[in-house]
Amino acid sequence: DVHLGRRCEDPSATMDAYFLVHGLGGNRVDLSYLAQQIHRRSNGVGIVHCVSCNEGKTKDGVVQGGDRLAQEVKQVLDRHRGNVPLKRIHFVGNSLGGLYCRYAVAVLFEPCTRVEKDGSCKCGCGGAGRVAGLIPHSFVTIATPHLGVRKFKILNLPDMIYVAMAKRTGKDLLLKESSSCSCGLPLVARMAGMEHEESCRADPSISADEGNGNLLPASRFIEALGSFARRRLYANMNNDLLVFFGTASICLDPPHIARTPTPVKGHARSTPELSKTSEEMGQGDLLAQVKHLEAVVSNPEVTSKHRTSLQFHPGLYEDRKLEECMASKLNELSWEKFYMSYPGLPYAHAIISANKRLLPSLVSKPGQPLMDQLAFHLTRA
Repeated sequence: DVHLGRRCEDPSATMDAYFLVHGLGGNRVDLSYLAQQIHRRSNGVGIVHCVSCNEGKTKDGVVQGGDRLAQEVKQVLDRHRGNVPLKRIHFVGNSLGGLYCRYAVAVLFEPCTRVEKDGSCKCGCGGAGRVAGLIPHSFVTIATPHLGVRKFKILNLPDMIYVAMAKRTGKDLLLKESSSCSCGLPLVARMAGMEHEESCRADPSISADEGNGNLLPASRFIEALGSFARRRLYANMNNDLLVFFGTASICLDPPHIARTPTPVKGHARSTPELSKTSEEMGQGDLLAQVKHLEAVVSNPEVTSKHRTSLQFHPGLYEDRKLEECMASKLNELSWEKFYMSYPGLPYAHAIISANKRLLPSLVSKPGQPLMDQLAFHLTRA
């Protein structure tokens, strides 16, 4: 069963581990199509695990979900480590699952302690550190609200509706002040590397059951995310009523993307990278059912020595200043950004991940070419 993980029986093989994480109200089946494609393209040499620890528990906050994810990752790896050597680790987070992944990798992150004076590393991680003891390679999010939803709400519905529907998770996404630390810094802002004028301290009077968990320093989130060799995100440009383009793309001002005439043989406009990928896979019409696709590589990698230090203060709640600061910090890391447009009914949030649980196969099918391409991206050297 690919959803529960696969391993190679060859004792001389080196495996990669792939963890696929569902979003709010989801379950392990949501990314099953992607899991099947990864398993097929990797020839079974690797662990392809669809996470289940947050099923029915996605309303108790990002911290709780992230902590559970970290524990499940450790349990799965411990179960397989004695059989076949593991080398690299990959994460794919769908919707809220992307925030779970960002939190979990910070919990699992281990800075490299074997860097030589010349910058070389004896442990093989290149000085970037390790996540759960493995080399962090690919970090991918699909329609994830990286900047929360405070400024990205459908019909500008009142906050109380979001909180009523998603409880603690709703508060996290609305960037409400956190009760888990003395400074009240919103969790999602801290995960974007925002710091406070005062040092944060965990509030011992609040139990973990209330969705607060352990307090990690802001720098740990960025350092852990920056340890991955590749970061990629997918964002819907339209017809996504749950996660708007700005928060999914970490770009508050959408760039101008030209609308080219629809090709005769399909509805795809791909970048050179994707065109090359299609040819390598022998599927020239791989993206035929995707109307528009754009890839953008954000700012060049910024070394830790040159990263800015942004401090949180109450004035950032005005307008969209807080979101701008969060985007600035996250975009100091390099990202491959893919912008999708699916015409028709507003089901893009489920289509983009080819989610057959939420939509009939015929409706979710337009998302399959994109998941095929993502599987190729994850499994290539």
